[in-house]
Amino acid sequence: MRRSCFIGFFGVLLGFLLVAGALSIMPSRQVPLPPVSVPVPTPTAPSQHQAHLIRPPRPAAPNIAVSGGTLAVAPAEAPADECARVEEAIDGEYALTFFNARDRAAFEAMASRYGIRIIDRLAVANALRITAPDADALRALLKAAPMPLTFLPNIHVRLPPLPEGPAATAPDVPYTGFGNGALAWLGVPDPASDWGRGIRVAVLDTGIPSAFPGRVGYRVDLTGTGFGQAQHGGAVASLISGLQGMVPGAELLDIKVLTDGGSGDAFTLARGIIEAVDRGARLINISAGTRGDSPVLRAAVAYAIERKVMLVAATGNDGRPGVLYPSGYGGVVAVGGVDAAGRHLYFSNTGPAVDLSAPGIGVAVPAAQDGGVASFSGTSAAAPFVTAAAA
Repeated sequence: MRRSCFIGFFGVLLGFLLVAGALSIMPSRQVPLPPVSVPVPTPTAPSQHQAHLIRPPRPAAPNIAVSGGTLAVAPAEAPADECARVEEAIDGEYALTFFNARDRAAFEAMASRYGIRIIDRLAVANALRITAPDADALRALLKAAPMPLTFLPNIHVRLPPLPEGPAATAPDVPYTGFGNGALAWLGVPDPASDWGRGIRVAVLDTGIPSAFPGRVGYRVDLTGTGFGQAQHGGAVASLISGLQGMVPGAELLDIKVLTDGGSGDAFTLARGIIEAVDRGARLINISAGTRGDSPVLRAAVAYAIERKVMLVAATGNDGRPGVLYPSGYGGVVAVGGVDAAGRHLYFSNTGPAVDLSAPGIGVAVPAAQDGGVASFSGTSAAAPFVTAAAA
């Protein structure tokens, strides 16, 4: 049974505490950054203003099943809202999984006769991503072709935004931002240049800017939109091996699964996980997510777990019980956020799936445009601290 909202203290080998989320550029080049003033509903002061290592009960092994060559991982917690998959659905686009490769190939061979276009395929999961503008044609194909095991809409994946609304009008109790002091707060000394050497860490995000100073050994764009100067992916990378990174010697795999604007889909994220594993990643950081459960994404998570690859994911910034997927799957390390006073951030999602919390507000990262300093907040920021600590 997982515990929600606990603060982890991470040194070199013990490290595990973090945060992530929304990226806002600050014009100043000064570090540390000033305290971040964010309204907090009913804050609770910690017993001491420093990190603590809290050892939660060891979670049960993920429920991995192999059936007809298809892997599946059970969610760590049931979806809080069955409507989430419908709300996240991409219109006219579907993800199908099949009993075996033969059924998948037979379905694929028949699809063109019915005007159904195959967008992508994942042999590992015996999965297809299709677009079907004509519902009648799709129904006819489903009757004639081998029956899929699962047939569901492909769903949106996004960067977790900071919430707006009632929480913003709560009594003003400013959170304390981290500036450039996150590593000191975690109890980590100045990282040596060889920390993380020999470890490959995959960053599945909006892409890492070409000017990033760390070691990027492999780049691939799975979105078809090209590499730009998206700040989110660069900010995440900088908290692994850059400005406040614990492992400057690690080799990063830059796997772009989101557009520069931070949008993507579950099938592409699943492909990114499989790509990272096949390219030798030992850790995968995912500072993005979806409210919907995806069988194809679950299969990709299972593929990584079976190969002893560690996945770390942001829980989301909705300020509600229940986390985003893939952080909600068993075997994925789900990371929430705290401020520099050790307080839970009101927007950091909660629930039994949350494993750790780490610095998640006012974290200093490089600003892409001018070489200055930006302020990075949210569970997207917390996740890479945990990833780096594990490396």
